[in-house]
This record gives sequence, C-alpha cells and structure tokens, in this order.
Amino acid sequence: MIVKENQKNGDRLSILGFGCMRFPSKGGGVDEERTIKMIRNAIDNGINYFDTAYFYHNGKSESLLGDALSGGYREKVKIASDAKVNSLSDEELEIFERVKKIMLEKIKIPCTSYGYCMPYPYGVDIPGCFASYNDKYLLGLKNNKWQYMQTLGVLSEQPAYASICKDYGKCEKNCPQKIKIPKELKIVKKEMELPFFNAILRIARKVSRVDRRNSNI
Repeated sequence: MIVKENQKNGDRLSILGFGCMRFPSKGGGVDEERTIKMIRNAIDNGINYFDTAYFYHNGKSESLLGDALSGGYREKVKIASDAKVNSLSDEELEIFERVKKIMLEKIKIPCTSYGYCMPYPYGVDIPGCFASYNDKYLLGLKNNKWQYMQTLGVLSEQPAYASICKDYGKCEKNCPQKIKIPKELKIVKKEMELPFFNAILRIARKVSRVDRRNSNI
C-alpha cells in the first residue's frame, strides 16, 4: 500500500482510506462479525486511515470500529472523526472531486444508510437493500445477487429483502434525501431477486437453520 506524508502534521497515511459510514448489514442492523473481519483485513493489507463520525449507523460505527481495533490494531491506524479535506493539496482536492464525481455517477440510489427510514414495520432492511443494489454498480459485483439473498434473507434473523415492501408511506416521509422508497424497492426487487427467489430462499433458510442446530450439538 502506498503511503503519503501529511505535510501539516507529518502523519504517514495510506492513499486509500476506509470510510465507516456504511458497514455490511444483517437482519436490519450491522453485521458485526463481517465488519470486524473486513476492518482488520484492510489494516493487514496496509490501510491505516479510517474515517468515522458519531452519527454513522445511528452511533454504532464508532463503537464497532473500537471493537475491531482491539488486540493491537489501534496502534497501527489514524482515525478522523469526520472527513477533513482542508489538509489536502490542490492537486489532491482535484483528484478527490474527480473520484467523487465518478462514484456519484455510479450510485443509483443516494441513500446515506443513516436509517431515518427505519425501523420498517414489515421487516425490510431499506438501507441494506439499497446498499446491495448500489454495490452492484459501484463495485461491479457480478455475484452480489447471492450475497443480497444471504445477507437479507438466508442469514438474517427475519427476512429483510425488498419484495416484503407493502408501500408503507411513512418511511419515505422520514427520508432527508426524499428518496421514493417504495418505488426504488420495486426496482431493487426486479434487479436483485433471482427467478424463483422465494422458493430458493425458503430452502436455504431451512438448510441454514439445520446447520446452526447441528453446530450447537
């Protein structure tokens, strides 16, 4: 991993940072096990700059980052409590804006995952659905339909995928981005839920429950 010295304070930071605004989701909340594994894997591969804020994931982001950095990882990283672009040079700011423009063009739904629309009374993990859908285009993931099914259906305590949506209007009223949530969930359903999705999901959930019971014996 390439590192660059911050001219203002001398910190040597990886050119690739890790933003903690959107962690993997599970059952309407954060998938803590996957998140901790992901953070530690990033550090093991040279990333040493993390950005978080108290309102990310309704206050969960900072405490979960703290858990991930236990066991000697904290000494290896620098943490910003919020993104500080004023420490960047003009050239770096230009690159930042270009990257930002590319990312915004690829993101289909401008969801921040702050969770103003949650909890959803019918069980849909709205931020999780939108995150999986956005990742398909942002990261170019070819197999994330299966990941979507696992995260929001197979491994979640209760099903939380898009097709559960009942056109509940209150979630849309609570969204600061004014996202047409029921409309967008229908698009997510169309693109992310495979043919025979519900049949496959029922079988997968049964198998998953059997595996969990056997592992506890």
